[in-house]
Amino acid sequence: MTCDKSIFMGLLKDMRTMHPAKILATGLLFYLLFMPVFAFTGDLRVECDIEDNSDCQEYGYMQGIATAGMLFGIMLSVGGAYKIRGLSSKKKGSPDGLWFAYEGQGE
Repeated sequence: MTCDKSIFMGLLKDMRTMHPAKILATGLLFYLLFMPVFAFTGDLRVECDIEDNSDCQEYGYMQGIATAGMLFGIMLSVGGAYKIRGLSSKKKGSPDGLWFAYEGQGE
């Protein structure tokens, strides 16, 4: 079985680039996925503390992991928005905002 090198290299090139709107959307997805996990584990931790159980530390660790996921999402969102702003302000008369980044006209 042979593989055409040009097709393979084209796929690799497409995988390496990510449009700014996709970076922003991925960050928002991370944030929205980890926010309910943070709230749910917080509720479980409070419930565990009220019941006077001494082994409630695991919920704190779970909240820490959820916090890291939300922080990563915020960083991706800010990075994507910064890249959109930088790309849209490069050319005079070019379209602005998310539509410009989504269409990939700046890359």
